[in-house]
Amino acid sequence: MAALSRKWYWGILLAGVVAFLLIDDVFDNPFEIDGSIIWSYALVFVLVPIGLAANKTLTLGNFLLYELELILLKYAITTCIAVGLWASSEPPPHAARPEVVTPASERPTPPPPSALGPVGAIEGTVVDAAGEPVAGAWVYVDSGLDDLAFAVPAEPAQITNDGDGFSPAFTVLRTYQDLELGVEDAQLHTMAGKNARGEQVLSVPLVAGGRSRPFFTTRELGWVTLSCRVHEDEHRAAHLLVLAHPYWARTDAAGRFAWTDVPARLLTLRAWTPDGESRAALEVRPGQTAGVRLEAKAPSTPVTGLETGP
Repeated sequence: MAALSRKWYWGILLAGVVAFLLIDDVFDNPFEIDGSIIWSYALVFVLVPIGLAANKTLTLGNFLLYELELILLKYAITTCIAVGLWASSEPPPHAARPEVVTPASERPTPPPPSALGPVGAIEGTVVDAAGEPVAGAWVYVDSGLDDLAFAVPAEPAQITNDGDGFSPAFTVLRTYQDLELGVEDAQLHTMAGKNARGEQVLSVPLVAGGRSRPFFTTRELGWVTLSCRVHEDEHRAAHLLVLAHPYWARTDAAGRFAWTDVPARLLTLRAWTPDGESRAALEVRPGQTAGVRLEAKAPSTPVTGLETGP
């Protein structure tokens, strides 16, 4: 004679299946049925010892046997129902991918901006080997400001990979500033960066088809050439200029650039063009304008992918 009567056996099974169907209304919401699953198992677990006690056959062996048997049978029935509903229902739209931001508690605090003291100005020109002005050259202070701190831009910089390479072709990033990284295709990418000496200074994995955790650095890296370590056939080049200060510019149609409010001291400037590079030292004096002429020479590292023009 069975320890659990047929009436109790099928009644417990029916109660578990009905609970699964009704608690979360699985017919209208087949993709959100966690509550139905939990309560249907809980009902079977509670009713088995009650049924055994009513039949005066409650023992540990009978409890474990009927619990396992009825739970497995209920699982088979409700799984078939759930699979059928999933197959015949339209899945809900995915929620927009949230922007993943590094918690403030995990990020170093940038130093407060320094007092600049006496300042002057710089006006300069970038020319090629023939002495002709170079439009669209990128110029920045390469050294001489290491002891000063500057306000960090509030707006993030942005770089995107669309499967053909990184864009835009040139991005300026300040230390402690967020760099938002996006991927427009469905592939994984790794943004690798080499400095002017060919040393790898960046290796940042990117999420396929979305936005990755914003990248930031506390170190001034200077000129960085970007490529994808996963897809070496991406032909569109891009470059990142990582600076701790705001003194950078792109030359106009006459190859000229200018800065005001520059700390008065000895500085080194660097210019990058698609055809060459140049460095020059100059002293900025208080209240005066220092002039400089940078002649682009053959680059030590290939500079490709930069647009020219004003």
